[in-house]
Amino acid sequence: MEVRREREECLWRSLPPRKLIYGRRKTGKTYFVRNYTEWDHYYTVSRDGVVYDEELNELNYDVFYERIRHQTNKKVVIDEFHRLPPKFLTFLQHSSPNWTLVTSTLFLAKKLLSSSSPILGLFQPLRFDIIDPADILRALGSRFSGPELIENAVYLREPLLLNFPLSEPLERRLSLAVPVASALVGEIFLEERREYSRGYHSVLRSIAGGYTRPQKAARFLQGKSFYIHILREMGLIKAVRVHGQKRYLYRHSSPLLDLYYYLSAKYLYEETGTFKKEALRTLLPIHVEWFVEELLSEIHSLEPVKVLNPELDVALARGKRVAVVAEVKWTDSLSSTELRKIEEKLAPFRAKKYLVVKDKSGIASTKLNVLDASDLLALAREHRHC
Repeated sequence: MEVRREREECLWRSLPPRKLIYGRRKTGKTYFVRNYTEWDHYYTVSRDGVVYDEELNELNYDVFYERIRHQTNKKVVIDEFHRLPPKFLTFLQHSSPNWTLVTSTLFLAKKLLSSSSPILGLFQPLRFDIIDPADILRALGSRFSGPELIENAVYLREPLLLNFPLSEPLERRLSLAVPVASALVGEIFLEERREYSRGYHSVLRSIAGGYTRPQKAARFLQGKSFYIHILREMGLIKAVRVHGQKRYLYRHSSPLLDLYYYLSAKYLYEETGTFKKEALRTLLPIHVEWFVEELLSEIHSLEPVKVLNPELDVALARGKRVAVVAEVKWTDSLSSTELRKIEEKLAPFRAKKYLVVKDKSGIASTKLNVLDASDLLALAREHRHC
């Protein structure tokens, strides 16, 4: 299945010709550049330093260098350029204004854009993450509807899941993808030239296992700031600011990787290799919350924050002011009593208020904007990145 990356297309068009495309492994960078941009020559560098041209001819570095230095007037793409010798960075100072660099790193990419880098200011960065919520909803809107649309969109933001047949039930596709997720983490660390140590594994497992409340997180993460910093720089975890406090909560950037580490933490998946349906049932409502948060954040151009008193599913802020609040009830039914409690819970906030449910038929509220899958799809279709 193909997903149009409208967010990245808009950003691409807004940047000058020299571009540095970066992001962790398997986020669709190569596919995007190959299929949605114009280029004359496309080179890919393997891990052992061998360069392949667009016709898959092997080139050693010397042959590649001689060829490319005569192509300064061409549109050239160099994929995984960070695998080339360091001296190539110096050569890039004299490169064509129409060259594009691609790298499957975040931590290293930021070093390449730092004040000590020879290419500082020459290449404008464009970061690739998992697929934008609005983009995936637009892509899936003709294939799924109702709760099935949202549940598929939540996980299909991870591009590697697009390789599994959509005719299979979501649970089946996820059970097949979880082992791939394990290998993906290894690839990410390998590309970032870091050893996937027990310390990193422990932090990733614990974040998925429930160390997301401030007090728990503070106790567990004490002395682990180095791991947290690196994992954030690598794009594996993200931090959400606790509103009104100088603290952050951490969570996995990818729902698929969160599922993998949750299975590891709660069900010893690495030892048993058994996919537990209970894990998906537990995590799915939480992952839907993350999806709704990011979608509404993008639409309203607001920062996601965590409000703890009362604890809200979704809160978006502009500076110190909470401007949007939402509760996500991903259950088959919602009683009138539960609806009133949600209205009372959100009443103190002078903000736009949403309630997101599986099916809004029969739910009437004058105090909340009630949304279901069809409404979220409509919001995604109305929203444009440029």
